[in-house]
Order: sequence, then C-alpha cells, then structure tokens
Amino acid sequence: MRTRGRGGNLHTDTIRASDPFRRYKKERKQPVRKLEVEENKTVQQLKDLFRNYKWSGAVIDDSNYPEILGLVRQIAYSAKDVELFSIAIAEFQSDPLFSGKAGFFLSALINAGNETDYIIHTEHLEEDICFLGYQNTKNIRITGDAGMWVGMQMVSGTIAIEGNAGFQLGMAMQGGTIIIRGNAGMEVGAFMRDGEIHLNGSYRSLCGDIRGGRIFHKGELIYPKVD
Repeated sequence: MRTRGRGGNLHTDTIRASDPFRRYKKERKQPVRKLEVEENKTVQQLKDLFRNYKWSGAVIDDSNYPEILGLVRQIAYSAKDVELFSIAIAEFQSDPLFSGKAGFFLSALINAGNETDYIIHTEHLEEDICFLGYQNTKNIRITGDAGMWVGMQMVSGTIAIEGNAGFQLGMAMQGGTIIIRGNAGMEVGAFMRDGEIHLNGSYRSLCGDIRGGRIFHKGELIYPKVD
C-alpha cells in the first residue's frame, strides 16, 4: 500500500502550488516529536473514540463514514486537536484496518470541524493513510505521504500534499483543488467530475475514465487535452 520514493498553468504560473503550503508556514515551528508531548484531554477523547469504534466491513468500506461523522460531532475540538490526533494515531498502526479507519476518522474530524484550515502529519507513520480528504470541503495540508484515494468525492477546498500519494488520487472529485509536490500512483483522476489536480512530481498514469475537471502536470494541462 505504500508509495515511498518522493516523488498551473491556470495562467502559466503553475497555480503557484506553493500558495496553499505557504498558508500554514507560521504554524510549523515545532518538529513532530515535540508536538507529541502536547497531547490533551480532547486528543485523549478522540483516541478513545478511535480505539473503541467497531469497524464494519472491509478496510475500504466507506459505509462507516456517516456513523463516524455523527460520533465526532458530539465532541468539541479544534483544528489543533485534529493536528495532534494525526500524530497520536501512530500507536494504532498495528490495527489491520488502520489505513482506512484513520483516513475516514481524520476526514470526518476535518469536515465536521468549525475551522477552515487543517494540518495532518503523516511523515512519522509506517502505514500510509488512505481516504484522506474524503468528501472534503476544507483546506488540508498533509505534511508527508498519503495512501490511496486521497480526495475521494471531494466537494470543495484544497488538499496540499507535501509527499507522495497512491492509487486513484482525486477519485470521483466533484470540486476543489488537489496539489501534490511528490509522486502520484496509477489512475489519477478516476471518475473525476470537476475540480483540479496539480501534479508536480511523476505519476504512473491517468485514469481512462475521467468525466470532467482539469489535471495539470508541472503547469501543463494534460486533461483535457488541448488540440
């Protein structure tokens, strides 16, 4: 499941893929290991919810998402708590359902949150998290790699990935923008209907079934093709 190995022109300036990353620069003064000691009661509450949630079906089963969304809405938390939780979940990586469960939990916390901008740390994880930004409507910065199906059914907002991403980046996107600094896997833009994907590293392939939207590679429009 891992995709290690690191690795516009809306108007010729390549979306300045830096813009969404720059938005958060002032908040990144502390290294991840220092953030680990800042865990609070809210993060502990989120960890307990994650630990005790009984997953139904396969790791890729998104039918769990509505229930998870309802559960996280019962907790008062901030964007900072979500950031700290993304660090704290490292202790659950031995769970065989971790990659999907973590992705849906983080996506639910972001979508149900009261703030607009969120940071998710992944560089400390051995397992890639799938489904990050599921049905996204916010601005997310992922500081490391992500797994498969990032931005699945994304509606609006921005997902900025500093590392690599796996299979079917932007699957069934309906809007918003995904910007990736690293490399992307196979079938980018699968069933995509609208929105934009900006690829700044290599990519394995575009999907053969892209229904709308635009995809750029290093500033050049590669879908739809311009004759």
